[in-house]
Amino acid sequence: RDTMPETFALLDRISAHLDAPRVDLLVIDAEFNAGISEVRGRRVLQFGAVLWEGLSRDERVAVLAHEVGHLVNGDPLRASFVGRARRVLERWHYLLAPDGTSEVIAEIIQVPLTVAIEMLDILVLRLTFIESQRSEYLADALSAEAAGCGAAIAALRTVALGELATPQS
Repeated sequence: RDTMPETFALLDRISAHLDAPRVDLLVIDAEFNAGISEVRGRRVLQFGAVLWEGLSRDERVAVLAHEVGHLVNGDPLRASFVGRARRVLERWHYLLAPDGTSEVIAEIIQVPLTVAIEMLDILVLRLTFIESQRSEYLADALSAEAAGCGAAIAALRTVALGELATPQS
């Protein structure tokens, strides 16, 4: 908050307007995306520097409002239990995924565990799909309320086009 007072002031105004809890931490990274999560009881907003630079001020407000909107609308993938479960599955997958340098016996154990973790993650995503879509639509509506329809639409276009231009790993 001390290093980016103007940005946090804007976030606080958006949170107040949407009747949402305040964001505790802002993480700037190289992704062409934005997201919000709760980590150890702190609300963390991630925002890609390239995306930030590619948006007008009103579009930035729209994206910030969309992300803060997830704190308001009960998004199941960001809710404490389901969100934590997904993060645990992602960590397990990262830790257990064979890297090609393991011994054959280790991979015999790693591969089935990795597949099981991937299947659990897919199950969680499928069970929460309808509510997650609802949450995205509500976040879009809150974005338009906070920044105006034009800015919200322009921001959505920028993010969508950026995803098409970003190489997939």
